[in-house]
Amino acid sequence: MTGRPTFINHADEPPACRGHNPEWWFPTRQDAANTRKAKAICHTCPHENACREWAYAQPPTTLYGIWGGTTEGERRRRKHRERMARRLADRE
Repeated sequence: MTGRPTFINHADEPPACRGHNPEWWFPTRQDAANTRKAKAICHTCPHENACREWAYAQPPTTLYGIWGGTTEGERRRRKHRERMARRLADRE
């Protein structure tokens, strides 16, 4: 799944990130303060779950930054855990 998420342009309920500094959502590894700011704003967003699930559906190497309150590393770890769980389930 690729492409721009539909909730980005939601007219009735704009995403909470709209209007904030975009650099907060694309921090460097050493920029923990901006990561915390972005995640806090994500947690107030009406689209947080949709945003997070959209991000999880993207190929892991194509999506940088914070989406749905998750970092790239958090999404990568979740995908890894899910792969491991599927492998274990397949062995049973």
